Order: sequence, then C-alpha cells, then structure tokens
Amino acid sequence: MKIALIIPESSRIDVLGRFSDTMTPLPNLGLPYIAAILEENGHKILAIDQFAQKINHGQVLSLLRDFKPDLVGFSCLTAAMPSVEAMSALIRTDLPKTKIVLGNVHASVFHDYLIQKGVGDFIVHGEGESIIAQLCEALECGESPEKIAGLSMLRNGEAVYTGPAPQIEDLDKLPFPAWHLFPYHLYECHPLFGVNGVCLPVIASRGCPYSCFFCAQASAFNGVRARSVQNVVDEMEYLLDRFNAPMSGLADCMYPLTHKMGMDFCRQLIDRKLHTKLCWATEMRVDMAEPELLGIMKEANAIQIAYGVESGNEAMLQRLGKKFKMEDARRAIALTKQAGLSTCGFFVLGFPGETPSSCRDTIRFAKELDLDFAKFNIAVPYPGTPFFDSWWDGKVEDMEYHKYNAWFSPQKGDSLLHVPEDMTQKELLRFQHLAMAAFWIRPSKIFQHFKNGTISPKVMWKGFKAMILSMFDSFFRS
Repeated sequence: MKIALIIPESSRIDVLGRFSDTMTPLPNLGLPYIAAILEENGHKILAIDQFAQKINHGQVLSLLRDFKPDLVGFSCLTAAMPSVEAMSALIRTDLPKTKIVLGNVHASVFHDYLIQKGVGDFIVHGEGESIIAQLCEALECGESPEKIAGLSMLRNGEAVYTGPAPQIEDLDKLPFPAWHLFPYHLYECHPLFGVNGVCLPVIASRGCPYSCFFCAQASAFNGVRARSVQNVVDEMEYLLDRFNAPMSGLADCMYPLTHKMGMDFCRQLIDRKLHTKLCWATEMRVDMAEPELLGIMKEANAIQIAYGVESGNEAMLQRLGKKFKMEDARRAIALTKQAGLSTCGFFVLGFPGETPSSCRDTIRFAKELDLDFAKFNIAVPYPGTPFFDSWWDGKVEDMEYHKYNAWFSPQKGDSLLHVPEDMTQKELLRFQHLAMAAFWIRPSKIFQHFKNGTISPKVMWKGFKAMILSMFDSFFRS
C-alpha cells in the first residue's frame, strides 16, 4: 500500500508565543516508529512534517495528489486539531477513496466524536505499531478490520471500539524509527544546549511508575516497560552514524528508571567510546539524583539534566502527586551542579489551589536553586490527564484548540482555559512573565551564559525582546 504519514502544523505563535523565534522544531517520535514498521512490511511511505517543513495545507494536498495514498495517518495533538480537521476535509474532497487514520492521546480521548464527524475512518488507541500494521494488512486483503483490537471505526452509523490491544512487551523487537523518511535535517539541537547539528530523540521506555495530576502517561500506557540498555545505546550509535546526529535527547518522562539502569547505560557509552563522539540530555526525578550516578553521567558526556520541579510550595507539590519534597529538589540540583552537569528546571503556575502566595514561592525557589535554565509554564488541562478529567464538562465541538499550550497569550476578550479560584487571569499571566524576568534578567545569569557560551548573543537578544513584549502584553493588553 501507499501510506502518507503527516505531522500536522499548529501555529508557531499559538504554541510558542513570542518565543517562537528562539525555538527549533521538536521531532515527533510516534510516526517515525510507525513508518519503520510499515516500511519493514513492504509498504511505500510518504512522510510529511508540516510544522518543521513550514508547508501549508495546499502544498500538503499537492504532495498527496502526486503520491495517491491508499491511507493517510495523522498524529493528533490537541493544539493541531484544526489542521487535522481541515486536511481531512480536503482529502475527503480530492482523494475520496483514501482512508484516514488518527492516532495519539487526543484521538483516543475523543474517538467517538472524530469517527462520527468523519474526521477519521479509524482511530488507533494506544501503541500504534502493531495495530496499524494489522489494519493495513486487512485493508490490503479486503478483510474487515473489526477483529483488530485497539481500533475505533464506524458501523451502521455508530462509532464502535474493538477493545484494548495488548501492549508490546519486548520493545527491543521494534525497528529503530525511520528518520530517513522525515526531514530529519530540520531537527536541529535546541539553541540552549549550545550544540550544533542534528538532535534526534530516543525513547528508552514507555509508561511511568508515577501518576502526576497533569500527565497523560497513565492513560497512554499501562505500566512501565523498558528497552534493554544495549538496544538504546545501539540506536544512539546508529543515529550518529546514519544521520550525523551529535546529540540524542532521551524523550522519556524520566530516564534512567533505576540507579542500576543509569549506571549500565553510562558504562556502555563509555566502553564503546561513544561518549567521545556524541552528547545527550535527559529528564530525571529529583529523588533519583545520587553522586555516583551523576558522576558517571558526566563522564558519559551527558550535557544537561532536566528536573520537573513544578512548584516551590510543598502543598502544591502534594496536590500534583509529585511524591517528593522541596528539599529533594534542593539536594538534586546541588549534587548535579557539583557533578559539573548543566541543570534545567520545569515549573508550572496555575493548577487548582494555586494562589498569588504559592506563585511567589515558586519564583523564589527557582532563583534559590540557581538552575542554569528554567521554564515557567501556565497549567493546561490536556486531554488524557487527571487534570482534564476533573475540569472538562463541555462539548468537543466547543473546544478552543489554540488554547491547549502552555504559552498561549490571550488578547483582550480572550481567556485562558483554566484560572485558579483564588487568582485572576491577569494575575496568573503576570506571575508567569515575572517568573521569567526574575530568573533570566539577572546580571549573574546573563554573565554566566556569556562566559560559558551556552546562549549566543543573538538568541539571548531574541529571548530578552520576546520576554519584554510578553510582559507588556500581560500587564497592559490581557
């Protein structure tokens, strides 16, 4: 079969706000995995990253007309759904025989609506590799897909779900993602890493042992499965050799999962001399940070560890289900800096229960930790999360898709999706921008990055200008 796989666009301004000029496109990992399975099964693949390639719907449709696909698959993030629905309508008109498949968390959550509205012919629930392969085989042979677990489809005018598909137990059996089919040369290292060249993500595990209030991992995966350390390191070496990617980003919600896994992973990089050829970054929980592990991570050429600190208020941390204390974060950052590793902290403002006082606590804590980098997001109730389940009581057709990102900046007359009871929207936006300014616009922080060369003067100027304009918006326009 001829199959087109599309990563749809979302407005860069909607998703990244005024900071869009300082960002690089983030690769989608799901479709390259699916592309690899389909190519392995003999199908011909056209891969399009509409966001990274900066091509409009008309250009995408032109590519599809030339390719004449039997099936088109979309990865459905909530913020990109206007593009998915628009492209689906165009495909229905111009290529009426082409089947449309939708995947990812948003499609799973709203499968009935998307099927009945005709946005997709099939919804893939959960891990797509095995399901999509079975679906293509059934369509190619003219058989009914209703026997395939993990699908939603239309039957007699009603959306039906075939039930959960079994998870892939041995992740090592999956082929490496088919980056050669995607515009991988556009996936450059983020400017804040200070590394030139291509950066491709690697996911070493699926699922998470924790169930944070704002995370969709629990709805996407049942339990935790990890690839073997050797398989992960093999992929990093493959990315370096095949795509000349000098950096890999571990895209797991946390990696390593255990102390032993981290030690084995780093030893393999060192034993195979890969630490002299490539660098890497990962996100860890603060209660995983130990001197021995951090020391070998530095030796294995990790360049940055990100921590989901989230809040500088103990009560908020407990509400979010983080299962660690502020002292754990203090210790982790101090040990990471002592090991000579760059630190990044993720913070979120505006969850239920947030107050002006707890926002100030978070800003003070971020400065106290003396992180190298910090990001302050507005809390967003993303579909598939406990936050969304506790908040949502509306209709799918009324969803304001453009608001489902952490840097949405409402203009006059518009509003954030969620504002805590004890705060106003203007207060929340002001605290977000005050947090950025309080952290970044400090002589010591500016001098540090100039001295270390971690942020170029050009990127620093763009970021500073975006920060000032965003603050102006939040104080005078919102």
